[in-house]
Amino acid sequence: MKLFEALTRTEPVPVWIRRLTRGYEWRHANLIAGIRILAAVWLLILGSILCAYSMWWGAALYPFALLNAWAAIMMPRYRETLITQGWNPKQKQKRVQQSNER
Repeated sequence: MKLFEALTRTEPVPVWIRRLTRGYEWRHANLIAGIRILAAVWLLILGSILCAYSMWWGAALYPFALLNAWAAIMMPRYRETLITQGWNPKQKQKRVQQSNER
């Protein structure tokens, strides 16, 4: 039971994540999470291939792969936190429509 609660709890969104992610990423968190997972897998494969051919700078790709995987896991959770705090994912689209009507 505690494991399920740990997986579903909401956490405050760090400021640096709010600054680095755009509105599109928040509105389509699940799609972006899938893309980030694919990018992380690609970075791991590319880093492994480079290291296999004695290009050791390929190991520098591993932290970026882990960062992408972590972001993919956390983005949907952070999105749920923002929604419970009153954030509306459609809010930007409404503002754009209102400005186009003027």
